[in-house]
Parts: sequence; C-alpha cells; structure tokens
Amino acid sequence: MRDLLMVVVVGSSLVGCAGSRKQAQRPAAPSEVGDSKVATAAPVAKPKDLGGAAVKIVAKRPSPKSYKFVGRIEAKTSTNDIVDAALTADAELRRKAKALGADVIKLDVIAPPRDNEHPHNRVILAGRAYKKSS
Repeated sequence: MRDLLMVVVVGSSLVGCAGSRKQAQRPAAPSEVGDSKVATAAPVAKPKDLGGAAVKIVAKRPSPKSYKFVGRIEAKTSTNDIVDAALTADAELRRKAKALGADVIKLDVIAPPRDNEHPHNRVILAGRAYKKSS
C-alpha cells in the first residue's frame, strides 16, 4: 500500500510539472553601462538661462485691472527626447513672451506628443501673453 501511495504521489507531481505552463522569459536586467554617459553629459539649459526668467507661466488669466493683453504666442519643438522637447518648448515660449514685453503667460494649450509618433516627439505650448499695466 505504501509503495502504491508513493507511485501516485511521484506520478502526480511529474504530471503536474510537465503539464504546467512555462513562465515567459524575463527581459534582460537593466545595464548600468550607459549611466556614466548620462552622469557626465552636459547639463540641459534651463529656461531661465535661455532668456525668459522674468516671465511667469500661470494657469488662470491674470486680473484685467493689473495686466493688459499683448499677444498670442506659440512654441513647437520636436526632438528624440520628450524631456528635451518640453524644456525647449518652454524656453521658446518664454523668449517669445519676453520679446513682446510680457510678464505673464496664461497657458491655453499643452499638447504632448502622440503615442504613434515614433521618430520624433513633438511638444506644443500655446498661450496668451500679458504685461503688467502701470
């Protein structure tokens, strides 16, 4: 009886192993080889370094009593890196506002890249520029 029980236990464990699903292969572990390139890369220019430090970006329209509308502005940029594209679009928007003499930008459009755009990530920022009235 004991032998029969051992045969059943061993046989069922073998059937269970053979009939079970195989686990999907795991992706390769991330490599830290490229980290030194990122750590030693030149720092990305900040918007304040690109000429628009004094221009504030706001979500709500500033008070018409304190600010006057000076124009609409738009910045488009596309690059392989989404972060670089966003920083460049922000800096360009601030430069254009500064060129109009604006102090505040009310953002109207923030368009991140679409999922189907593979080669280049395009970021669009658009808004209205306001200057502090004296």
